[in-house]
Amino acid sequence: MTEITEETKSKFSVKRFGIGCGALFLGIVILALLALGIYVRSLIVFLEPDEYAVVISPFEPNGIREMPLTPGRQILRPMESLEIFKISREVFVSSSTDCNCSANGTNSVKLRAKDGVGIIIDYRITYVINAEQVIKLYQTWQHRYQNSFVIPTSRQVVKEITSQYTSNEIALTKREEIEKKIFSRLESDFSGAYLILFEFKIDDVRLNE
Repeated sequence: MTEITEETKSKFSVKRFGIGCGALFLGIVILALLALGIYVRSLIVFLEPDEYAVVISPFEPNGIREMPLTPGRQILRPMESLEIFKISREVFVSSSTDCNCSANGTNSVKLRAKDGVGIIIDYRITYVINAEQVIKLYQTWQHRYQNSFVIPTSRQVVKEITSQYTSNEIALTKREEIEKKIFSRLESDFSGAYLILFEFKIDDVRLNE
């Protein structure tokens, strides 16, 4: 029987240690490559046809890239992040029965007509973000443009213009004229807020009893 010497045992131990270290190193390399692959993939983004994105970047003087990302596949630099905006039509409905009512239970506009009659008006606005101004929109409103601008501005303009007419004119004879005046005023205001107004429509007029 061949006797296993201490020298032979030592060689076997060294060999096993070498194999173990090699396997450990290979495992670390594989994990590092997987992590790198996942990280690189996270820097590749795809924007839908109706999406534009503001790039928040530590490499820019003001913290934001000068140009937004447009629809399609885009590549970010490390430590950059996105604020995505939908460039599709949005509708705000001011109504006592609408789901986006304010805390007091209604989004309807209450006012007093020229003849002193109390009036409640439900209306709707259709608008879209101006894609060419999405950077300025973000700097001004972030994602709060509807609550901070669209709702308070439209309510104010509706009250201001409609209160110049009698209750009969508001409900019947001059409703279309009122809609056109409100649209014209809001169109200018929306443009200054980096939004494009498509439609203003009075849905309902009723007495405030």
